[in-house]
Amino acid sequence: MKKLLTSLALVSILSVSSAFAQFQGVIEFEKIKTETTKYSYSVKGNMVRIEETGADGVIKGIMIVDLDKKTVIALSPDRKLYMDATNKRVSPVIEPEVTKTKNKKTINGFECTEWIVKYNAESTQISYWVSPDTGFDFFNNLIAVLNRKDNLSKYFITIPDYKTVFPVNAIEKNTDGTVKTELKITKIEKKDLPDSLFEIPKDYQKFER
Repeated sequence: MKKLLTSLALVSILSVSSAFAQFQGVIEFEKIKTETTKYSYSVKGNMVRIEETGADGVIKGIMIVDLDKKTVIALSPDRKLYMDATNKRVSPVIEPEVTKTKNKKTINGFECTEWIVKYNAESTQISYWVSPDTGFDFFNNLIAVLNRKDNLSKYFITIPDYKTVFPVNAIEKNTDGTVKTELKITKIEKKDLPDSLFEIPKDYQKFER
């Protein structure tokens, strides 16, 4: 469960309303580091369910995020436990070098533009390929609630257009060009989802920290 809380990426800040999620369905993506971890976002209204799947295909952890209430519940499928995982930390302020390039390409059907965020203090730069698609308004609200501290997240919100774009691919490198992490969307499927997907299973027990 702790691994799930520390591995989720791509975080930003936006005020929350009851009508953010124009998209309903499932978004799948991969995080490639020393190994590949798969994630899926199931989105319906103000609710998002995040699942993390390991290389063995087994679901390692689940998060249920309420964008209205700004709460996060983490589920442990193997132990049948749940806990409050709402993150109330104060986000750090960083001032990296941000550049909008003229580079464009199509990724999974999205017409994307490249932004590069470079932060010498951490010897890191990240290339974000973003789409101006407006059908994913939930995303910025989700990232605000998750409030993660990983580089992919905290660098993204320094992009001037971050509230109006959707990141399709992100590549984190050391300043020497060595790739550290890549996050990429692999599938997007619009479909109706049951409300039960966003509920805590009745046979789960609450874990008190």
